[in-house]
Amino acid sequence: MIKKFRQTFFTLLRVLILLYVPLFFITALKQRHDEAALPVPPAPKTVTAPEETPPLHRPGPRAGEMQLLSLPVKQSARIPAWLDRPANKSRGKGSGSQSIDQKPVAYFAYGRDLKAYYANGFFTHFVPFTVDSKWSAMHHVSRHMRYMRDEQQFKGFTEIWLSSEEAYLSGRGDCEDHAILLADWLSGMGYDARVVFGTYKNEGHAWVVVFEAGSTYLLEATDKRPKRSFPLAATLPNYHPKGMFNDRFIWYNYGSPLTTAYTGDQWIRTARFRPVEER
Repeated sequence: MIKKFRQTFFTLLRVLILLYVPLFFITALKQRHDEAALPVPPAPKTVTAPEETPPLHRPGPRAGEMQLLSLPVKQSARIPAWLDRPANKSRGKGSGSQSIDQKPVAYFAYGRDLKAYYANGFFTHFVPFTVDSKWSAMHHVSRHMRYMRDEQQFKGFTEIWLSSEEAYLSGRGDCEDHAILLADWLSGMGYDARVVFGTYKNEGHAWVVVFEAGSTYLLEATDKRPKRSFPLAATLPNYHPKGMFNDRFIWYNYGSPLTTAYTGDQWIRTARFRPVEER
């Protein structure tokens, strides 16, 4: 009985195999034929996004003119054309005062591109990052910037100024580069900060003063060990200011060259800087 059942089972299995295997292959071939007959869809179009040209940004100083404020007649001063002559810009002293009627009214300097700019134009409204105090900005400038004279950094040139952003990106510079970076940063934080040019122990120098709550504080931007508090400018007799500037104005000391005061009748606001984009 069992033997007969096995024979019947295997007989049915062979029949199923003989029937369904050919049917499976026939169905598969038919499906491939049908798929081959379908139209091929067109390839998707590749859309190339238009290239966006980023706005032109140059970290160098801002060009402009000075609107003179100390003259009875409204007048503007521009960078003298002779400053851009090759014979004058190479290997010579690259900064100085511009005078009218033998009175200094503006200050200019050569930038890294060997073009002359007004001192105010070296402020570029550059704030590297937000800090909580003027001490934090001073500390970072001290740690970030390496002191290097222009003769070392710019071979053969005695005086080249860097804008605040150029000084930060370079990470090195002399006294005015330190001072411009720090004063511009502090100005961006809302302080009344100015770069001062004059003498320190009878040698040309640049430093920063901050006017706050009726007091004037002196910040020595090249100090690599800044104090937690800043001294009053009047207590430092070795600093003798000739002039000072921020991003907008320039002031000249028309009084004693030995003063340690940064306010008073001897200080005349001589000119206002007007950058090219505002003219």
